[in-house]
Amino acid sequence: MNRKSILIADDDEDIVASLSRRCTNMGLKVATALTAFDALMSIRTSLPDVVCLDVNMPAGDGLSICQMLMSDQDSLNLPVIILTGKKDAATVRRCHELKAHYVVKGGDVWGELEPLLREILMMPTASPAIPVPPVPEEVAAFASLAAVSHFVETPHFSNTESY
Repeated sequence: MNRKSILIADDDEDIVASLSRRCTNMGLKVATALTAFDALMSIRTSLPDVVCLDVNMPAGDGLSICQMLMSDQDSLNLPVIILTGKKDAATVRRCHELKAHYVVKGGDVWGELEPLLREILMMPTASPAIPVPPVPEEVAAFASLAAVSHFVETPHFSNTESY
């Protein structure tokens, strides 16, 4: 089975490490870059399945990379997620123009990023494994009795009857 791949490009090493760990746990093959130049080189050499770019990075920015990807036939349809702390209308508008997904850093970034990655990469939604304890024999016997109890006629008593 060919693992899906992601490039995470951000100059914040802590964010890169955290997202890398979580993406790896999702089963993704992860590549990282700390500069825009390294991100562009990584995309050109190994064309990942999805790219996650910061806007402000050394040697360029994520929006410029996104623009370059749109002008290249090989990466024209590459899904891009812009992960940024910038919340201004111009940045959001530019993301939409470039057909990039916009995710704001801060808060629960992973809570927003993970479902987006699963949707883009068509991966099943994660569901926590819930252990099912074995049913004791007494409970199983009672459950089977309860399942057939509606076939048994039960007497109906009125309030006027005496006992």
